[in-house]
Amino acid sequence: MELLVEKKELLEKLGKVQYVHEKKSTLDITSCVLLKAQGKEIEIVATDLETNFRDFCPAKITDDGAIAVNSRKLIEIVRGARTEDITLKVLPEENVLVVESARSVFRLPIRSPEDFPYTPFFDDEKLAKLDARLMKAMIDKVVFSVPIRKARSNVPGLMIRENIHPADEEDGNSIRSLEIFSVDLHRMVRIEKEFNYDGSLDLSEGIVLPKRSAQELSKVLEGVEVFEMGALENFLVARESSCTLTMRLLNFEIPRIDIKVLTETPYNFQIDREVFLEILKRIAVMTSDDYRHIMVHLSNSRMNFSVNNPGVGTADEDYEVNYSGPNMSFAFNIRYLIEALSNMQSEIINVGIIKEKAPFIFTGEKDEGYISVLMPLVLIGNEGQESSGEEEF
Repeated sequence: MELLVEKKELLEKLGKVQYVHEKKSTLDITSCVLLKAQGKEIEIVATDLETNFRDFCPAKITDDGAIAVNSRKLIEIVRGARTEDITLKVLPEENVLVVESARSVFRLPIRSPEDFPYTPFFDDEKLAKLDARLMKAMIDKVVFSVPIRKARSNVPGLMIRENIHPADEEDGNSIRSLEIFSVDLHRMVRIEKEFNYDGSLDLSEGIVLPKRSAQELSKVLEGVEVFEMGALENFLVARESSCTLTMRLLNFEIPRIDIKVLTETPYNFQIDREVFLEILKRIAVMTSDDYRHIMVHLSNSRMNFSVNNPGVGTADEDYEVNYSGPNMSFAFNIRYLIEALSNMQSEIINVGIIKEKAPFIFTGEKDEGYISVLMPLVLIGNEGQESSGEEEF
């Protein structure tokens, strides 16, 4: 294999490989990138066995060929090159890839392409075209809340479901939407937006996408306007121009969420998001790794925040709110509370409550289709040991 390629083009393509190779692997071959030189382009393939990435880079190819080489070292070499063009040449007798740029010459050991794992890309399958900017915004809105550990009532992935609503009376066309959400014992975050597209995504039953795969998809969609997506076999497939990403799905039962129950709450009040966050950040100074909760007391027109952390100290602050319901008290993990509000754009947030020791439900006008639900903690014993709420979504 021998070719000449532009540094800028190659670095841009190889840069996307890092999304897949961020996770450390005990399997050495998955730290390699597969390079296939043929015709007028290089096919670039990477995998961590859960997520498969492929893209194409134009090049002046003198001799076709295919190799696997350590992706991290190749990226570092290309990034440091001082010339606009880089030469890649394989020396079969030495089993190395020679990378030349000006007076710099690097030799990297290579692996046989036959050692590289199977990577399906479903090239012959038709996918639905979607708004990439909207999809990225939805993923970013929810992915922060996806739990890492598998536990009771935790689904350690991003759930995506296609919903088809009754036909519109004016044009007779059904309304399609995508619902993206995450659920665990502590919180539920959900967003739903209408999408216009031809064909089917085959997501009516819903899928569970690993957190890292969702983050990788978001990175690939950055700066993109339109992309193609669909569920095939046990993969979610996403195509953008010459780039294809296939992500292995998790096998979990996907819950149905009754949004009506969460949005029609008997007690509601509004808060200024920025002011509320400032209070929480001040109070958070008195929390610690083993004491992460704050007490929230609601009474007529008043909201009180307090921390009583043995060995650290206490904190107390009041906030005036338009609340006129019964007195209620809650304990919340302060980090989750801050994350819930930091991830919203609305200046004024509506807080809905069903009853005492039930979740806080956050919505806002500028966060259309978005709902964030935070379960209170149950404090056990005199030391205030934290436990997740007994109620589940």
